[in-house]
Amino acid sequence: ATSQSDLDKIASCQTLVGNLTITGELDSATLTNVEILKGSLVLKNATQLSNFSADNLKTITGSLTLSDLTTLTSASFRSLIRVDTIDLVTLPAISNFVTNLQSANNILVSDTALETIDGFSTLKEINVLNINNNRFLTSFNSDLTSVWDALDFSFNGQEAEISFDNLFRANDITIRGVHEASFSSLKFINASLVLMNNTISKIDLSRLTQVDRSLIIDSNSELTSADFSN
Repeated sequence: ATSQSDLDKIASCQTLVGNLTITGELDSATLTNVEILKGSLVLKNATQLSNFSADNLKTITGSLTLSDLTTLTSASFRSLIRVDTIDLVTLPAISNFVTNLQSANNILVSDTALETIDGFSTLKEINVLNINNNRFLTSFNSDLTSVWDALDFSFNGQEAEISFDNLFRANDITIRGVHEASFSSLKFINASLVLMNNTISKIDLSRLTQVDRSLIIDSNSELTSADFSN
Protein backbone atom coordinates (compact mmCIF):
# COMPACT_ATOMS: atom_id res chain seq x y z
CA ALA A 1 0.00 0.00 0.00
CA THR A 2 1.31 3.42 -0.97
CA SER A 3 -1.80 5.54 -0.30
CA GLN A 4 -4.78 5.77 2.03
CA SER A 5 -7.01 4.70 -0.85
CA ASP A 6 -5.08 1.42 -1.02
CA LEU A 7 -5.85 0.81 2.65
CA ASP A 8 -9.49 1.80 2.18
CA LYS A 9 -9.89 -0.99 -0.38
CA ILE A 10 -9.26 -3.63 2.30
CA ALA A 11 -11.26 -1.89 5.04
CA SER A 12 -14.20 -4.23 4.46
CA CYS A 13 -12.07 -7.23 5.49
CA GLN A 14 -12.27 -8.32 9.10
CA THR A 15 -9.59 -10.94 8.46
CA LEU A 16 -6.74 -10.28 6.06
CA VAL A 17 -4.58 -13.14 4.77
CA GLY A 18 -1.07 -12.28 3.58
CA ASN A 19 1.57 -9.67 4.30
CA LEU A 20 0.75 -5.97 4.18
CA THR A 21 3.54 -3.47 3.44
CA ILE A 22 2.97 0.26 3.72
CA THR A 23 5.51 2.56 2.10
CA GLY A 24 5.63 5.59 -0.16
CA GLU A 25 4.68 9.23 0.40
CA LEU A 26 1.74 9.05 2.81
CA ASP A 27 1.39 11.84 5.39
CA SER A 28 -0.86 9.79 7.66
CA ALA A 29 -2.55 6.43 7.31
CA THR A 30 -5.30 4.42 8.99
CA LEU A 31 -6.11 0.74 8.70
CA THR A 32 -9.76 0.35 9.72
CA ASN A 33 -11.96 -2.66 10.52
CA VAL A 34 -9.26 -5.32 10.04
CA GLU A 35 -9.08 -7.34 13.28
CA ILE A 36 -6.91 -10.33 12.28
CA LEU A 37 -3.89 -10.25 10.00
CA LYS A 38 -2.69 -13.71 9.06
CA GLY A 39 0.73 -12.53 8.01
CA SER A 40 2.98 -9.55 8.76
CA LEU A 41 2.45 -5.79 8.81
CA VAL A 42 5.45 -3.77 7.65
CA LEU A 43 5.76 0.02 7.59
CA LYS A 44 9.08 1.13 6.14
CA ASN A 45 10.71 3.97 4.24
CA ALA A 46 7.55 6.08 4.32
CA THR A 47 9.59 9.19 5.02
CA GLN A 48 6.62 11.60 5.19
CA LEU A 49 4.39 9.44 7.39
CA SER A 50 3.69 11.19 10.69
CA ASN A 51 0.81 9.13 12.13
CA PHE A 52 -0.42 5.57 11.71
CA SER A 53 -3.30 3.80 13.41
CA ALA A 54 -4.80 0.33 13.24
CA ASP A 55 -6.93 0.42 16.36
CA ASN A 56 -9.21 -2.49 15.41
CA LEU A 57 -6.33 -4.89 14.83
CA LYS A 58 -6.23 -7.56 17.53
CA THR A 59 -3.95 -10.29 16.16
CA ILE A 60 -0.94 -10.39 13.84
CA THR A 61 0.29 -13.94 13.31
CA GLY A 62 3.63 -12.78 11.88
CA SER A 63 5.61 -9.64 12.61
CA LEU A 64 4.84 -5.97 13.15
CA THR A 65 7.73 -3.94 11.75
CA LEU A 66 8.14 -0.17 11.84
CA SER A 67 11.46 0.76 10.26
CA ASP A 68 13.16 3.83 8.85
CA LEU A 69 10.19 6.14 9.37
CA THR A 70 11.97 9.42 9.97
CA THR A 71 8.91 11.62 10.63
CA LEU A 72 6.60 9.16 12.39
CA THR A 73 5.49 10.58 15.75
CA SER A 74 2.62 8.25 16.68
CA ALA A 75 1.68 4.64 16.01
CA SER A 76 -1.50 3.32 17.60
CA PHE A 77 -2.53 -0.35 17.81
CA ARG A 78 -4.94 0.11 20.68
CA SER A 79 -6.59 -3.32 20.40
CA LEU A 80 -3.49 -5.38 19.55
CA ILE A 81 -3.29 -8.33 21.92
CA ARG A 82 -1.20 -10.94 20.06
CA VAL A 83 1.75 -10.75 17.69
CA ASP A 84 4.71 -13.00 17.06
CA THR A 85 7.41 -10.35 16.60
CA ILE A 86 7.67 -6.58 16.98
CA ASP A 87 10.56 -4.64 15.44
CA LEU A 88 10.72 -0.88 16.04
CA VAL A 89 13.92 0.32 14.40
CA THR A 90 15.19 3.78 13.41
CA LEU A 91 12.22 5.91 14.42
CA PRO A 92 13.90 9.21 15.36
CA ALA A 93 10.68 11.22 15.85
CA ILE A 94 8.31 8.74 17.50
CA SER A 95 6.88 9.71 20.88
CA ASN A 96 3.82 7.48 21.15
CA PHE A 97 3.44 3.75 20.57
CA VAL A 98 0.25 2.19 21.91
CA THR A 99 -0.78 -1.47 22.19
CA ASN A 100 -2.76 -3.71 24.51
CA LEU A 101 -0.22 -6.48 24.11
CA GLN A 102 -0.64 -9.71 26.05
CA SER A 103 1.35 -12.17 23.94
CA ALA A 104 4.54 -11.79 21.89
CA ASN A 105 7.58 -13.95 21.21
CA ASN A 106 10.22 -11.41 20.18
CA ILE A 107 10.49 -7.64 20.63
CA LEU A 108 13.24 -5.34 19.35
CA VAL A 109 13.20 -1.59 20.05
CA SER A 110 16.30 0.14 18.71
CA ASP A 111 17.24 3.70 17.81
CA THR A 112 13.89 5.35 18.57
CA ALA A 113 12.83 8.56 20.31
CA LEU A 114 10.43 6.78 22.67
CA GLU A 115 10.43 8.05 26.25
CA THR A 116 8.20 5.24 27.54
CA ILE A 117 7.21 1.80 26.29
CA ASP A 118 4.10 1.14 28.35
CA GLY A 119 2.64 -1.05 25.62
CA PHE A 120 4.84 -3.97 26.67
CA SER A 121 4.59 -3.62 30.42
CA THR A 122 1.93 -6.30 31.02
CA LEU A 123 3.60 -9.13 29.10
CA LYS A 124 4.26 -12.18 31.26
CA GLU A 125 6.50 -14.32 29.02
CA ILE A 126 8.71 -13.68 26.01
CA ASN A 127 11.53 -15.30 24.07
CA VAL A 128 13.58 -12.19 23.27
CA LEU A 129 13.29 -8.63 24.58
CA ASN A 130 15.98 -6.32 23.20
CA ILE A 131 15.77 -2.60 23.98
CA ASN A 132 18.84 -0.65 22.94
CA ASN A 133 20.04 2.81 21.93
CA ASN A 134 16.80 4.69 22.65
CA ARG A 135 18.35 7.88 24.00
CA PHE A 136 15.20 9.35 25.59
CA LEU A 137 14.09 6.14 27.32
CA THR A 138 14.96 6.61 30.98
CA SER A 139 12.67 4.08 32.66
CA PHE A 140 11.20 0.68 31.96
CA ASN A 141 8.99 -1.38 34.25
CA SER A 142 8.00 -4.90 33.30
CA ASP A 143 5.71 -7.62 34.64
CA LEU A 144 7.62 -10.37 32.84
CA THR A 145 8.00 -13.59 34.81
CA SER A 146 10.01 -15.61 32.24
CA VAL A 147 12.46 -14.80 29.44
CA TRP A 148 13.11 -17.98 27.50
CA ASP A 149 15.99 -16.75 25.36
CA ALA A 150 17.47 -13.28 25.91
CA LEU A 151 16.80 -10.03 27.74
CA ASP A 152 19.02 -7.12 26.66
CA PHE A 153 18.58 -3.56 27.91
CA SER A 154 21.56 -1.53 26.72
CA PHE A 155 22.64 2.07 26.23
CA ASN A 156 19.30 3.81 26.40
CA GLY A 157 18.65 7.15 28.13
CA GLN A 158 21.02 8.57 30.71
CA GLU A 159 20.24 7.66 34.31
CA ALA A 160 17.93 4.89 33.08
CA GLU A 161 16.03 3.01 35.77
CA ILE A 162 14.64 -0.46 35.09
CA SER A 163 12.50 -2.83 37.11
CA PHE A 164 11.88 -6.52 36.43
CA ASP A 165 10.65 -7.37 39.89
CA ASN A 166 8.38 -10.22 38.75
CA LEU A 167 11.05 -11.92 36.66
CA PHE A 168 11.61 -15.38 38.10
CA ARG A 169 13.72 -17.08 35.43
CA ALA A 170 15.67 -16.13 32.33
CA ASN A 171 18.12 -17.68 29.93
CA ASP A 172 20.44 -14.72 29.20
CA ILE A 173 20.33 -11.25 30.71
CA THR A 174 22.52 -8.35 29.58
CA ILE A 175 22.22 -4.95 31.24
CA ARG A 176 24.41 -2.04 30.10
CA GLY A 177 24.28 1.68 30.65
CA VAL A 178 21.65 1.86 33.41
CA HIS A 179 21.62 3.78 36.69
CA GLU A 180 19.26 1.55 38.68
CA ALA A 181 18.22 -2.06 38.14
CA SER A 182 15.84 -4.17 40.19
CA PHE A 183 15.36 -7.94 39.92
CA SER A 184 13.88 -8.73 43.32
CA SER A 185 12.34 -12.11 42.33
CA LEU A 186 15.04 -13.47 40.02
CA LYS A 187 15.96 -17.04 40.94
CA PHE A 188 17.20 -18.96 37.88
CA ILE A 189 19.60 -17.99 35.07
CA ASN A 190 19.95 -20.83 32.58
CA ALA A 191 22.93 -19.29 30.79
CA SER A 192 24.52 -15.91 31.63
CA LEU A 193 23.95 -12.70 33.56
CA VAL A 194 25.99 -9.70 32.44
CA LEU A 195 26.02 -6.31 34.20
CA MET A 196 28.46 -4.05 32.37
CA ASN A 197 29.19 -0.32 32.03
CA ASN A 198 26.45 0.75 34.43
CA THR A 199 26.29 3.48 37.09
CA ILE A 200 24.35 1.40 39.58
CA SER A 201 25.40 1.76 43.20
CA LYS A 202 23.79 -1.46 44.43
CA ILE A 203 22.23 -4.62 43.09
CA ASP A 204 20.07 -7.03 45.06
CA LEU A 205 20.14 -10.58 43.69
CA SER A 206 19.57 -12.21 47.05
CA ARG A 207 17.03 -14.67 45.64
CA LEU A 208 19.28 -15.88 42.84
CA THR A 209 20.13 -19.55 43.34
CA GLN A 210 21.33 -20.71 39.92
CA VAL A 211 23.54 -19.36 37.10
CA ASP A 212 24.42 -22.20 34.75
CA ARG A 213 27.19 -20.56 32.71
CA SER A 214 28.58 -17.16 33.69
CA LEU A 215 28.00 -14.21 35.97
CA ILE A 216 29.84 -11.09 34.76
CA ILE A 217 29.91 -7.81 36.67
CA ASP A 218 32.34 -5.49 34.93
CA SER A 219 33.02 -1.74 34.65
CA ASN A 220 30.37 -0.66 37.14
CA SER A 221 32.44 2.10 38.71
CA GLU A 222 29.83 3.26 41.26
CA LEU A 223 28.83 -0.20 42.51
CA THR A 224 29.34 -0.46 46.26
CA SER A 225 26.92 -3.23 47.20
CA ALA A 226 26.00 -6.54 45.55
CA ASP A 227 23.81 -8.98 47.44
CA PHE A 228 24.04 -12.65 46.43
CA SER A 229 23.24 -13.92 49.91
CA ASN A 230 21.17 -16.88 48.69
